[in-house]
Amino acid sequence: MFHYPDFNPVAFSIGKLAVRWYGITYLVAFLVCWLGLRARANVPWSKVRPLNVDDVVFYGALGAIVGGRVGYMLVYAHQELFSDPLSLFTGCAGGIFFVRVGNFINGELWGKTTSPDAPWAVIVNGEARHASQLYEAFLEGLVLCTVLWLYTKKPRPLMACSGLFLLLYGAFRILVEFVRVPDEQMGYLALGWVTTGMLLSIPMVIAGATLLVLAQLRSSEGGAAARTAETARGPMPKKAG
Repeated sequence: MFHYPDFNPVAFSIGKLAVRWYGITYLVAFLVCWLGLRARANVPWSKVRPLNVDDVVFYGALGAIVGGRVGYMLVYAHQELFSDPLSLFTGCAGGIFFVRVGNFINGELWGKTTSPDAPWAVIVNGEARHASQLYEAFLEGLVLCTVLWLYTKKPRPLMACSGLFLLLYGAFRILVEFVRVPDEQMGYLALGWVTTGMLLSIPMVIAGATLLVLAQLRSSEGGAAARTAETARGPMPKKAG
């Protein structure tokens, strides 16, 4: 049994400026992505050159922040958005592993209640709960990154890595939703367990599987075309002497 220690969400302050752990976690997430892409860009089959990684990470971070904020407001806080459109430009957050740890530090997005005797139980305000933020940090962060890192150690067809990411991320998110408390604005959509997070993750799983299939088909067609061209050229002539 683990008692939640009520972390202070503010890491440190400089005058009136309060630097929160949540902000630090997604900055660290972007740093880890940058370092990882830099390392992977050095392999011969990489589609991204090391000099392009900076732009990729910058626009990726921008897309995560802006896209995450817009998506949240449209899906979970549309009433607030319609009543106050400027609310779109308040604080934003993005990332996977480190930001899920930030959710844990912030004491938000807790899972459902569980048995106090369970080894995974975390006591929050006197209730034993699943630490669903840490489940997501482990699955969507550590496990997913490890799988992708190992998968890309060899040359893969175009779209295959993206497809694997979408497939696993969506599947892990659906899995954790079974023990996560749904957002107050949405609640359960059906059957007492179907959540908005599940429905939003299903298209990712479908898109990921589709990309993997297309990548494999393109790879097979490319290999067949190469073999056909090799056959058409015939054997190389032997050198005289």
